[in-house]
Amino acid sequence: MSLFGKKYEFTDFAKDLIENYSINQWLDQKIQKAVHQLRSSADSDQAQLSGSYPTAIAPPSEVRERKVEVEKIVEKTVYVDKPIYIDKLVDRVVEKSPVWATGLTQYATLLPAIRANAQLSKLLLGDAAQDDCVALLHWLTRSGQWSSLEQVWQMLAVQVQRQDSPATATEQQILAICVGLYNQSISRGSAELLQPSVGQRYDYEQHTRVNHSGESVGAVLLAGLSNAQGKLSHCALVHTH
Repeated sequence: MSLFGKKYEFTDFAKDLIENYSINQWLDQKIQKAVHQLRSSADSDQAQLSGSYPTAIAPPSEVRERKVEVEKIVEKTVYVDKPIYIDKLVDRVVEKSPVWATGLTQYATLLPAIRANAQLSKLLLGDAAQDDCVALLHWLTRSGQWSSLEQVWQMLAVQVQRQDSPATATEQQILAICVGLYNQSISRGSAELLQPSVGQRYDYEQHTRVNHSGESVGAVLLAGLSNAQGKLSHCALVHTH
């Protein structure tokens, strides 16, 4: 090896390198220059890397910081007030008539009309005329007797003859119901109301003339009544002309 115009063996070179101040100074300059070049190259590479990130993508440090911030927002617990609706059951007492009592309505509605007639009220409702339940029970019981049905017809017959006018629709309804109640109490046959036709020929065996003359039925004041055997018990009351 030759250096500075002198030839050295490797061992002599190493010895002279250690002892020669000029050689040491020259090596230091070479090393410092090499280190400076390496640092300059490293700074240039770093600048290129920093400028290579797109504007929409943050550097790794910023990405990590944003990731932590997003995770905190996602994991945040939010409490929202929500109304709670509670169904409340309220017991209400509803009076309901038994099934067997629904059929008695047609009879109960006629109690005021019966009470308006003193004779009918005493016959059908008895002394308990002011109590609907007792009065209704008394009526249903009495209507099962043929004698009671005849008395109802006779009371209405006296009334229409005295007033010389037909029985009202309500009075006819009461009589018809009494006939129906009586028929429910017997095992065979049925009583029946006989309604003449206006204009038919007057028949003294079936009709009772309220006025004094006439050959044909002009108006029916009260229907006739036949018993359960089909025998006419009371003739129809009629006006003739």
